[in-house]
Amino acid sequence: LLHLLVLKVLFPDLRVAVSEPLADRRALALRLGADAAVAPAEARAAVVALSDGLGADVAFDTVGGTGPLDSALACTREGGTVVLFAHAPASERAGFDLNAFFKSERKLIATYSSALAEQREIYRLLATRRLDPSPLLTHRLPLARLGEAMELGSARQALKVLLVVPEGAEARRP
Repeated sequence: LLHLLVLKVLFPDLRVAVSEPLADRRALALRLGADAAVAPAEARAAVVALSDGLGADVAFDTVGGTGPLDSALACTREGGTVVLFAHAPASERAGFDLNAFFKSERKLIATYSSALAEQREIYRLLATRRLDPSPLLTHRLPLARLGEAMELGSARQALKVLLVVPEGAEARRP
């Protein structure tokens, strides 16, 4: 959903489809500007419909693992690009058809944490308030409840949790 927000700020007319298993997150994606928000099984059909049958120019895998990678590859057009922006479980290995990948001239790019220039651009968008990530904030908890915040995220009951330092508390420096 954060990628959706960034894409819509940078390219307002870009058609974006979001693949998401949770219905409430699909509804949020539509409110945030997605042109389609569908369950993963419907991703390819949604992308085909949005692209007049061509497939996506770029698909972002922000989940990780073989299933999302296979889906992203299936959604891209010939010559399209898949950007891996998530860890896969340690035991998983990619298992796609290398010859089909080669013949379709698709590209696979992995990024662990965007380049410094991209991070500066995101900071600029935040500082100028062009990018507003606040719709993704679902919980606000005191720092002392860090464990609860982690559990909410792990259980997929929260998108983003803001941990708040109580008023009057001073930051301790070593």
